[in-house]
Amino acid sequence: MKIIGITGKIGSGKSTIAIHFKKWGIPIFDSDSIAKSAYHRESIQRKVQDVVGPIDFTLPTWNKALANIIFSDDIKRSAIELIIHEFTHQAFLQWVEENRNAPFLIKESALPKAFKNELTDFLVVVEAPFETRFERVKERSGLTFDEFIQRDNLQQHAFEVLEEKIIYINNDNGINNEAKLRTLYNLWCIH
Repeated sequence: MKIIGITGKIGSGKSTIAIHFKKWGIPIFDSDSIAKSAYHRESIQRKVQDVVGPIDFTLPTWNKALANIIFSDDIKRSAIELIIHEFTHQAFLQWVEENRNAPFLIKESALPKAFKNELTDFLVVVEAPFETRFERVKERSGLTFDEFIQRDNLQQHAFEVLEEKIIYINNDNGINNEAKLRTLYNLWCIH
């Protein structure tokens, strides 16, 4: 079973690239969605509270309160990332078992460290200009420029996947990547 990773900085258009493969019938594991769903589990909430203190997960603003804590404290952020990464990794392993019959599987994650060389056949790195990424993020989630910079700076792209396994895709507005992605799809289906 081939595992293809898709990663890129905030606003690069990872999901846009993944949509092409999804419409061609390839299962997509959306790590960000799974990670967000973790916070709705009481066991995860308790672990998070052990790290950051009381957070009222019943309030609609719990995620802003948590973001304020973890983006101002590297130690707490790292501890929360470990909790969420472990949850997401276990969900991914189960998902792989459930989708064994697909020609290949795609794991989408903003975190390059989610991809290990021995568990990733290819890694698609989605790139877009800074201004384009900011405009996309501002439009979809209303982050201010400072909030965007803060999150963007946290996404360091140190890859643990061999360079020969990395494929770079420019996802700037107006660039059509469908032909290149179709070629990759065909290649991965054959081999």
